[in-house]
Amino acid sequence: MDCGMNFSSCYETVVTSLIMYRQMLLLLIGLCALRSGLAQSDLQIVIDNIDTEVNEEYFQNCKIEPCENSALVPTITIHCEFVKEIPKDTRVHSVLYGMINGEPTDPTGVDIEMNSCQMMNDTMAMGPLLKAMKMAASCPIQPIKVSLDCYVIPLDEFPDYFPSGEYNYNIVLDYEDVNIMTLNVYMTFY
Repeated sequence: MDCGMNFSSCYETVVTSLIMYRQMLLLLIGLCALRSGLAQSDLQIVIDNIDTEVNEEYFQNCKIEPCENSALVPTITIHCEFVKEIPKDTRVHSVLYGMINGEPTDPTGVDIEMNSCQMMNDTMAMGPLLKAMKMAASCPIQPIKVSLDCYVIPLDEFPDYFPSGEYNYNIVLDYEDVNIMTLNVYMTFY
């Protein structure tokens, strides 16, 4: 900016510009904070159905189902007997798919893979669930009978950018070439 001999006019222009930029920056920061706060607190998920396939060499009498609730929070009941040690090299692979007309679409970007030992330290869903089932934090996972009624799945670390709609959360436990368990969790996001 060339102020020439009119310093007062140049000073006023610079100050006005700085005030406008400061106001725009504060507005953007406020909008980002508001979006972050609203999106996470507004996320509501209901589990509609769960399809479970288990390898009976590892699991017996296994029943995993959603709880009836009107609070729009994801709740599940698990009654299952782990009859064989889950090897420490068991891979857990979970992918979240959108759904259109009851059919999965392309993955949403939530694609998590870990071994069964890493599940114990997971903070998003699997770790808190295993702790709620009172499973020992040791690896490999030892045989145990678990019973958990209407457990509320924590959403604190769940991504907040999903639009309302139907989703399928596919979770597969595999050890080498053996499928240990497959869960298809059908959910509605509000």
